Amino acid sequence: MVGDNCFISKRVKRMVLDFVTNALTLKHIAETCNVSDHTVQRVIDGASKELKPSIFDALPEHIAFDEFKGVKHTEGNMSFIFIDNTNSQIVDVFGGSQKIQAT
Repeated sequence: MVGDNCFISKRVKRMVLDFVTNALTLKHIAETCNVSDHTVQRVIDGASKELKPSIFDALPEHIAFDEFKGVKHTEGNMSFIFIDNTNSQIVDVFGGSQKIQAT
């Protein structure tokens, strides 16, 4: 129900990730899920670490991308997300739009 050393339930984290796939702001997702916008950003960051495929093995044929306002500790206050447009799976999320380097 709740991970070790966590206070936010796994169900709420899954709900946040469901909302992230829609074009909603962090603030709107936070208000809907009754958590802070920083919690929403941490959930996104945690999910992006788990979903990182090897970018050089195979890129999706169709890629969708967007920039969104991140939290204050992100360099440049903007983050970049790109997804496989055929199945709506997150390919990667980069913090800060100043220097984008694929790892």
